[in-house]
Amino acid sequence: MTDLRIVGITTGAHGSSGEFAQLLANEAPDLPIYVFRPTPGVIMGAAFDWTVVLSAAANVVAVAGGIWAAYRHFAKKHPSSGAANAPQVILQVKAEPHSFVQIVVNNATTQEKFTTQFVDGVSKLRAVGDPEQNGAISASYEASPNEIRVHPNNEP
Repeated sequence: MTDLRIVGITTGAHGSSGEFAQLLANEAPDLPIYVFRPTPGVIMGAAFDWTVVLSAAANVVAVAGGIWAAYRHFAKKHPSSGAANAPQVILQVKAEPHSFVQIVVNNATTQEKFTTQFVDGVSKLRAVGDPEQNGAISASYEASPNEIRVHPNNEP
């Protein structure tokens, strides 16, 4: 088994880039969640709003439940006026160096469907990932001056 990264972005809603990450931190306080903050004065871009480091020991079903609960809270805060702007979350679960599974969560997704896709995707990626990377992914985020850890609302 191997550590994985989950990266995500929300679309179709007008929330801030860190809003979903904060909701996820509140739902799954034990997950290391990071948001990208560029160095002031330096032009940088990021394709995704937040990153979760999924350790090899993490309970995948519990993580799926946390993501689902955060999505439901996000969708309730940002109701859509039509299918074109309905809130959705796009996630990629990544194994180092180049394997990933992409999952889209939107108003047509059921919790059962999402949980099955997520658990199956994580299982496949853990089988092909590099166990030598365990710990290195988390350490790289902790050492980065541009990756800020998101804490639940009741923590600093």
